Formats: sequence, C-alpha cells, structure tokens
Amino acid sequence: MADLPNALPPAYALALDLIDQAHAQDPRRIRLDGAGKVVKETSIFSSPPTATTSTTTTTTPAANVGEAQQDAESGETVAGEERGQGAGGEEVPYELHYARKMTRWLGLRSPEASPALQVACRAQHFRRWEMPRDTFPKTRTGYLTWRAKQKSQAAAQVSELLLASSPSQSSLPESEVSRIASLIRKENLSDDEETKALEDVACLVFLDDQFDDFEGAAKVDEEKMVGILRKTWVKMSPDGQKLALGMDLSERARELVAKALEA
Repeated sequence: MADLPNALPPAYALALDLIDQAHAQDPRRIRLDGAGKVVKETSIFSSPPTATTSTTTTTTPAANVGEAQQDAESGETVAGEERGQGAGGEEVPYELHYARKMTRWLGLRSPEASPALQVACRAQHFRRWEMPRDTFPKTRTGYLTWRAKQKSQAAAQVSELLLASSPSQSSLPESEVSRIASLIRKENLSDDEETKALEDVACLVFLDDQFDDFEGAAKVDEEKMVGILRKTWVKMSPDGQKLALGMDLSERARELVAKALEA
C-alpha cells in the first residue's frame, strides 16, 4: 500500500482495504520493467479483455485521439502507472496503481488530508472498467455523459460497499460515507476546499506520469496540446499549480507548459 498522508483510524483503514480489494479485480493489467517504467498496458478506453484475449498490449491507452483529448482536457486521462510498483515485470491491476498514485500525490498536495478525503481520493475511479468509454458515443456529449455516469456510479458503489461492512467490523457513520460520496462526485468544486484538493490530485497525476504518453499516443498537434495544458492548469488551485511547477517533467513537457503559461 502506498504511504498515506496521515495514519487512518481503524474504520477508515478498513474502508481503504475494501476499496483496494475492488481495485484488484480490474482485469486490465500494467506491466513495469525493473526500473518501474511501463512496458505493457491495456487500453483504458476500451472494454476489458475477455478470458481469451491477451491482457496487455504494447500501445498506450489512447484508443481514439478525440476521446483521449477530451479526457485530458478534463484532467481525467490516465496513461501510466505509479513508478516503482510491480518492478521486475509483475502485472498489476490498472486501477490499483492509479489509486496508489492518487494517494501519493494527495500526500504531497494535502499532508493533513482528512480521512474522508483520503478514502475518496483512493476511490475516485472505483470499478471504472465496468463502464468503458467506448460504450458511449464518440462525441463530446458522449464523453461528458460517460464521465458524469462514472462519478455517480462510483459514489453509489463505494457507499454501498462501506455501508455493508459487517457489524463485527469497524464501520463508518452514514454521515462520513455521504461525505466520501460527495467528494467522489466532485460536488461544490468551486467552494469546497477538499473537492479542490481532489481535483488538483487528478490533474497532478495526469501531468506527472501520463502527459508524455498521451502526447505520443494521441498525435495531437502542438497547439492543441498547449490548449489541453491551459485547460488543465486553470482547473488547479494555486497549491496544485505550485506542485506542478516543481515536477521533474521531461524537456518536451516543460517546453509545452511554458508555452501554455505564456498566455
């Protein structure tokens, strides 16, 4: 398990374990080399592989340029996984890696994050593979509908999971479960500081580990990439932007970020 911003009380630690158990069921797999770099991954925009289909490919997950660009513009694109996990060629469930990466950046963005925010951040993409992007129209409207349904479904499924804990186990009060669900839905983004933090984390994950892969896979021209970065940038709070500027980005990414911030 990735390090958490704060030690969690037992009920929240149990919630995190339950969420990770669900993430581990993701049929999509990431394979990393000895240096912790992705060498094989599946497309997160397509339906999960069947039992007779290979679970890995050598391509990046931008199955459709338009869809990938739409996802990146919203800070939702995920094209890599947490470096250093699964080293030595081990295959790891995609969503488990994404969740760990979210936790890692939450620790940097909000070292004093509340237990509810920690759980919500870990569960942002809860069972996302059950509703693949390619089951919705390949249009902007189709993308926005898919994204809204993903947030709603994740919040509902996490709530059900946490409220169904055995009476013999430490369980969260309904008020806390409702709060976690609200954060997963990113409600009141303009005014809620914890929702802002979660949004920052999603954008930071994209910029840190997925931007270079996305640019190469989507083959989007420079002007559009700069536009994507600008849209990502304005979604972040000053705290998130400060972290982004301190990232160890590739030379190409730094060049594009500089152009995006010129305007």
